Amino acid sequence: MTVLVTGATGFIGSHLVRRLHATGVQVRVFCRPTSNLSVLGDTRNLEVVYGDLTDQSSVVRAVNGCDTVYHLGAATRGPWEDFQGATIGGTRAVLEAAKQAGVRKLVYGSSTAVYDLSRCKSEALIQETSEMEHRPEARSYYVQAKVAAERLVLQALEEGQLPLCVLRPAVVYGVWGPRPAFQAGFFLRNRVFVLLGSKNRLVPLVHVDDVVDAFLLEVQRDQATGRVYNVVAPGCPTQKEYLREYRVAMGIRAPAVFLPTFATASAAFLAQGVLRVMGRAPLGDPRYRLARAAKSVRYDIAGIQQDLGWRAKVSMRDGLRQQADSLIKS
Repeated sequence: MTVLVTGATGFIGSHLVRRLHATGVQVRVFCRPTSNLSVLGDTRNLEVVYGDLTDQSSVVRAVNGCDTVYHLGAATRGPWEDFQGATIGGTRAVLEAAKQAGVRKLVYGSSTAVYDLSRCKSEALIQETSEMEHRPEARSYYVQAKVAAERLVLQALEEGQLPLCVLRPAVVYGVWGPRPAFQAGFFLRNRVFVLLGSKNRLVPLVHVDDVVDAFLLEVQRDQATGRVYNVVAPGCPTQKEYLREYRVAMGIRAPAVFLPTFATASAAFLAQGVLRVMGRAPLGDPRYRLARAAKSVRYDIAGIQQDLGWRAKVSMRDGLRQQADSLIKS
């Protein structure tokens, strides 16, 4: 059995490839010629197909002969044309190639970023049937493209074009991942943590190893076909709880500033005005993005637990310590 992974050198993709490789599965990775393959570890038994998601012929070469396709490839930076070509066009190309090749299953890696939280109440439970973002262009090119790409996948699913399933991980963290894994915040000059919203706002974390478990279970369980699943660890920590554990794991004593939403929204409004005066169009709607990022919600994971038997195995404390240890070793 040959398994294809697009986006193989990305954060989640590289962990998935390593795990698949360790199980003895024949793994094929689809990468650009400039990709850094060192993140995949031992590549001697990996099959590498070089190409680009914007090139239909190279996508066809990558997909042909594969039983299973994990489609994680997407643009993460650049102008809108890059997102339109790689994320949207690339997903369309993968769907068509998989259909023509008769793959046994295609697993699409989405994100909880596609949900519309603007009209949700605080502590709302977000289910897989909850509404998708109605103003993705107000958020970012990434969200706009991911929403459009997932709609292509859902359309193919509804039309029964091929066996499909969709995973929507939340804030993924772990070795080689972002640090700190804030949804709305940053570590200013390595001196102070700046976070948006209340200390009690929930952070929907999930460790990368648990995400990989979900991807593998999707293929192993027939009942996953045709389904969409949230992938979030239960018992989401608050921003205060996450920051406390992060400080301990990383050995950091930096102070933290929690900015109220109204203050950041006012700053965003002023920034928009300055950009317009300078003749530069602001990307999206900063106020809308901030309002969405400050939402504190929970995600329903009953589906993936009941259908696939998925359980989050890595605690936040252990996951952060693993991440800290990897930084020390590197």
